[in-house]
Amino acid sequence: MSFSLEEQIESLKESCLKMKDLMESLSNSINNFKTFDQSFIDTKKGWNEDDKWIETMFDRADELFLKRQVIVRYVLELMNIIKLIQGGLKHVYDSTQISQEMERWYNYLIYRIEKMEITKHENRVAQIDKERQDEISKIRNKHKNEEMNIENSLKELEEKKKQITYKEKEVEGEKEIDIEDIEKQIELVNIKYQNMIDSATEINKKNIQEITSKKRGNKRMCFANERIKPFKNILCEWSQKKDIQLIYDSLTEEIVQNKVSKLEQLVIGKKNLFFIIFDGDENIFGGYIDKTIDKLDYCIHSDTMFVFVLYSNGRFSDPTRFKCNGNQKFVMFSCKNEWLFTFGYSVHWPEKSDIAVMKSGTKKKSYCGANGFEYCEAKNALCGNYNFVVEQMLVFEAISE
Repeated sequence: MSFSLEEQIESLKESCLKMKDLMESLSNSINNFKTFDQSFIDTKKGWNEDDKWIETMFDRADELFLKRQVIVRYVLELMNIIKLIQGGLKHVYDSTQISQEMERWYNYLIYRIEKMEITKHENRVAQIDKERQDEISKIRNKHKNEEMNIENSLKELEEKKKQITYKEKEVEGEKEIDIEDIEKQIELVNIKYQNMIDSATEINKKNIQEITSKKRGNKRMCFANERIKPFKNILCEWSQKKDIQLIYDSLTEEIVQNKVSKLEQLVIGKKNLFFIIFDGDENIFGGYIDKTIDKLDYCIHSDTMFVFVLYSNGRFSDPTRFKCNGNQKFVMFSCKNEWLFTFGYSVHWPEKSDIAVMKSGTKKKSYCGANGFEYCEAKNALCGNYNFVVEQMLVFEAISE
């Protein structure tokens, strides 16, 4: 079911109002939690051997845990609302005409949403950590006061040591017991708050990663098609096909040696492929292989493949292609090799390949050897230099329909 832009915006408004109500409920629950937590601490007026006090404290601890669960439920509901808002924003974005100005606003909106989520998470963790430190400080201060009282008692007992020696030993024993109990309380507080921090961190990291991955994936697809849009007609003309479709964008992964890449898996069994390179000097160039890529590390011979330049920084006025100088070779390499692919591959002189793209992390740089195609005496026709740095690489499949 599709919705109009106005309906999508109204849905976003309703989600925002619901988010506001949830925020108020969450704030009230947190305040209630703090109040109850403080009363839980203040309940203990002094150490007592009465078992009923201990049972009461466990009951209040259970109730405190239930209140914490309410806060967690509100937080999860709030995150779901944020997901709905983000999904709505994506629908609104997809419903409008894509332009450079809207692209900038779209990127800014993604940035603000991510920053809002991260900031909210950091503030919550900082608040929990502060509450933990405050509670530990209170316990330690209380312990210091009790220790001072014990020391004062010891001084009085020393004056009557001859008469009440057994009392002094008894007080010393109580002091050791109190210190042990205080340390146990501090340890329990640390465990409780660390669990809260770990839980909040895990939930927010997972949510932010899902949002970022989805938004950036859509952005990259639009960005790749927009970059190649001015040259789509000439690419269709050169390949004698009706359309081209994107099958790979290098921004989605880093291709390194000895690790199988998505590109290797996507091109096997395909033909009529454009390999388009955007380099660090703003050149746009590449090669076209019309034969089927049956396997890796294998020379594919063709006398109809060609290399081309779409934007040359002034070396050519228009997009230009360069045909084979006889029968040439294309090789798509496997993960074990340092090369990714080559056009005009030479077994005896690989450094003379017309286009050779190297994988990340290798010591060699990508290069253009200008050896097997007709460049009409143009020097460094493809990228203006022998070496180049790949900024982005796109692979398009030319199709008949």
